[in-house]
Amino acid sequence: MKIITLSIFFLFTVSLNGQSLPNRFRVPVYLTPSITLGYDSNFLRFSEIDKADASSEPSMLGDSKTFDSEVIRPELRFQYSPVFSTKHKTNLIINAASVVFKQSKNKSYSSYGVRFEQHLGPYQWFKIGYSLLPELLLRYYDDRDIISTQLIPCTFSNETIYISYSYPIVKKTWLRLKGTKNNQYYNEHFTEFDTDIFSGELRLTTSYFRKNKFIIFFENGIGTNISYNAGLLTTELDRSHKFIQFGGFWIYYPSKFLKSAILYFTDNQRTYLGEDIHDPLHGGREHEDIQVQIRLKKELTPNFDIELRSKFRTRKVFSEFEWVEELKSFNRYEFSMKISYSIHLNLLY
Repeated sequence: MKIITLSIFFLFTVSLNGQSLPNRFRVPVYLTPSITLGYDSNFLRFSEIDKADASSEPSMLGDSKTFDSEVIRPELRFQYSPVFSTKHKTNLIINAASVVFKQSKNKSYSSYGVRFEQHLGPYQWFKIGYSLLPELLLRYYDDRDIISTQLIPCTFSNETIYISYSYPIVKKTWLRLKGTKNNQYYNEHFTEFDTDIFSGELRLTTSYFRKNKFIIFFENGIGTNISYNAGLLTTELDRSHKFIQFGGFWIYYPSKFLKSAILYFTDNQRTYLGEDIHDPLHGGREHEDIQVQIRLKKELTPNFDIELRSKFRTRKVFSEFEWVEELKSFNRYEFSMKISYSIHLNLLY
């Protein structure tokens, strides 16, 4: 009897202005296919020393002939928003993307992601997400567990899950708390670098000023080298690290010509925790990774957008060994144009 009563109560509570539960799921599906065409000045993230060495040891480049490359990124975004409430929105968002480097088939990769969002009130959201990059080529390196002069591709998978909650604090201003778990696991030749990363982020956003949105954030995390002391010779060195990252966005919404203009800045400061004198590449090493990005978006039609992007990244390494600083520091420029088209399909009617 209790089960029947609860079932009737559930069916009653899910009715929406006389709308049955199945009808709540019969909503349009929004698809946004896009393609990004761009250029990467240093897609292998070579230092100046690497570039000089590659001239006499071209195997460092793998299947590429240059340090730079044209880039093509097709992407498909899927959004489904069942109507569980007239006051609170629910979103299920799925992304799939592929990055193709013209100069290197081996460096090209695909990524996938899914995100659930639930609106709880004004400026108040609960979100949980998962993303996976199954295989990404980092570089070609020596495998120190074997005796060989041949450089081997170093690839890794990147898996991320996060949960966040945002809530208002003052007028048109809200705070977001986010926790993230990131797994970076390498192929069988480089398992000594396997790392689990936990981080927490605090983000403040305000749209108080007309036509402007400002975002500042701070993130703190630690990466644990889970393969440390796993038995192989190379696992006797600890590659664990800690990091802090801070930055911000300025988003401007012009009234006419542009849909939006974005200026983005982030500064990631990492410190390796190992102090082994036999590991000069990591022991006592720190680095600062700065990225600056500008995006300009233009709405050509209500469903058709074009966006121009420019990005600069520089990593500066600090070590007691000058050769480590020169070997691990690099600069990178990226320029791209993204074209996207939004459509809705009545697939569920």
